[in-house]
Amino acid sequence: MKCLVVVVLTTLLLTADAGMWKPMKVGPSPKFPFDPESMVFEIGIVPKKELVDLNINLAVRLFGENNKMLGMASFVYQMKGRSVIKSYLRLGTKVGSKSVKYCYDRRILRGQMPGNIFLDITDPSVYVINKSRSPNFAGNKVCSDWRNMMARKKITTALIALSDIEKNLEEQLDVQLRVINVDTATTTFEPITYATTDAGIDNLVATKEPEPSSGEICSVYSNGVIDTFAKKSEHYDLKCYHVLAASFESPSWFIYGNYDTFDGKKSCGAISIYVGHKAFEIGRGWMINYLGEKFKYMEGEEKAIDDTGCELSFNNLLLTVDCRPGGFPFRVHYDGYMLAHIELFKQSGSELGLCFQNSRGKRVNWQIGNQHSEQNDCTIDPVISDCAEDSPLCAEFADSCDDSLARACRELYCGQTEPSSEQICSLSQARKKKCQLVGSKDNGPLTGCPDDVCLRKFFVLGAGCPQDSFFTGCPIEKYLNKNP
Repeated sequence: MKCLVVVVLTTLLLTADAGMWKPMKVGPSPKFPFDPESMVFEIGIVPKKELVDLNINLAVRLFGENNKMLGMASFVYQMKGRSVIKSYLRLGTKVGSKSVKYCYDRRILRGQMPGNIFLDITDPSVYVINKSRSPNFAGNKVCSDWRNMMARKKITTALIALSDIEKNLEEQLDVQLRVINVDTATTTFEPITYATTDAGIDNLVATKEPEPSSGEICSVYSNGVIDTFAKKSEHYDLKCYHVLAASFESPSWFIYGNYDTFDGKKSCGAISIYVGHKAFEIGRGWMINYLGEKFKYMEGEEKAIDDTGCELSFNNLLLTVDCRPGGFPFRVHYDGYMLAHIELFKQSGSELGLCFQNSRGKRVNWQIGNQHSEQNDCTIDPVISDCAEDSPLCAEFADSCDDSLARACRELYCGQTEPSSEQICSLSQARKKKCQLVGSKDNGPLTGCPDDVCLRKFFVLGAGCPQDSFFTGCPIEKYLNKNP
């Protein structure tokens, strides 16, 4: 079953209440005066329950003199049952008296409801998904008709239309909209500094040496970079399921990483933990799957995962699972998005996995059988090269408590797709936690993270399967009504 994310989308509308969130109903809005040079669009959507059989089209229609439609920009999302069958962005330009010529962009969407959409109708017009640094349509050369239409600057009015083909949207989604003047909004998302809030987060810069962990640390970074328990930096081609750490000594335990490509970068999308004959999964969005059910918990509480012998806690944007109460010598910290740390407090000599060493020919990169091989390509290369490029933006990770951080940053920036601010935020968070674990105060700022910690929480929550908010100090209604 494909899961949809808990969503917080965004698009802006020019009204007398510019900047204020307003409920959006199915159907077209009234036409309003519209200047593409000064206005952008934002929309907020929160599911009321698990989504099924949705078929929606959210379009901005542009008009010129005599109320003639010139073009439209739309987000199309269709489901059959709980499976997503269509998910794309589309720009349409009126050509002649009847036909409309379209260009499409599916990057970043990956069949899931995006967590954030920002639409700036200028030349070139762009969608920014999840505050990505790679705007949709910005470099799309097949959209020349749209760009020519925009260059003529004939747009005078616009409307926003929300279509509900299956007539079930209102029972499943709460949709909000607002308008912001371009003077107070931008499609440029530069890294910003995390600010503390009443939602609770550790101090951003350590003022004294933290107490180091008594265990060995393995850090699972982005794009296959791993800092092993032996403090050795490794780089692997990782797809589907890999053994991160395991022990065959009784009682046996295993920690698997489920790798996918998320926002264009290889990430650890879930961690499966086997302790004796019990198993559970920590998934993206901080969701715990135990016995096929979502295991519910609240921020700040310590809670036993039934009879597994493991206990969980969620604090400071990390879900921590400690299995030492059940006699298993490890603790896992997962950021709910793409990165993790594993603490190991005892070794018997029977351990294996990427956090110890490679598989030495037994299994390439300790890859295990993929549970969804009919859907995913799990082919990997035994040897891969590091990125030949060096990004100046990685300098802040070079002089830190872990040399692998700079390597992970270079891999994030490698290639044509730059990392999103959320991905850099994850790496900054990983640095902060790693430095705390090794007893270093040199953890640096949380680059790329939003000013309000609640925004980060809801973004990560929205990246996983649907579940209710379990945060303290971050009510959904306050989040939706919060100005950027």
